[in-house]
This record gives sequence, C-alpha cells and structure tokens, in this order.
Amino acid sequence: MAGGRPRIIESPEELEQRVLNYQAECFADEKRMTLTGMILALGLHSRDSLDEYGKRPEFSDSVKWAKMFIEEGYEQNLHGSSAAGSIFALKNFGWKDQQHIEQNMNIKAAVMATEMDAEEAAKIYKELMDG
Repeated sequence: MAGGRPRIIESPEELEQRVLNYQAECFADEKRMTLTGMILALGLHSRDSLDEYGKRPEFSDSVKWAKMFIEEGYEQNLHGSSAAGSIFALKNFGWKDQQHIEQNMNIKAAVMATEMDAEEAAKIYKELMDG
C-alpha cells in the first residue's frame, strides 16, 4: 500500500478542466487570471504543490499549459501604461531584464606600462589618447 497524501487532482484532464473553469470564472467576473488564483482554483495549497504536479511526467505538459495562460496575461499587460507589475511577475516565469553594454577601451598603454617606467608609459598613453 502506497503511503502519503492522496492526489487532489487525479488526471491531467481534470487539471486542464479546472484551469478552464477558473478561466471562465475570471472572464465572467471581469477579473484577470493570476497564478495564485489558479492554484487556489485547482484546490492546491501552494506554488510548490503545483510544481510537484509539474514534475510528474503525466502532468508536466498540463501544468506548463496552465501556467502559459497566466504568463500570456502578463505579456498582454506589457502593452499598457503601467507595466511594472507585469514585468515583475514575468521575471517569476523566468524572463530576464538584461542590458548589453559594449565597451571599447584601448588598454595597450596599461599593458605597456607594466613593461616600462612610469614616465615612458605616461608619454605613450598621452600619444594614444591624442590620436
């Protein structure tokens, strides 16, 4: 006999139907879907509980599919006037806020300075900076 707590959701199809019911409820009440709201609608107690279902091969795609509804809503909010909350939420879905900085420095003088005295290095540095 297997130990542990019985599953709240018995099949991927049941999980998907609960998600669709939550979506319909949100649409009827003119509310946005949220991850926490969906987890509660699924009858689960935490994000970890949902993630545990996602680790089971038979539930993996269904959990990813369910999370995509929430992620899509946040993406839609990015087009609004106040996207800060959506940006924060999307980072929890693995999105990254990155900046690429290109830097072009002439370090020849610094390298040469290690091989010569300070006066000579300063002269070469000045020549390089002047063009």
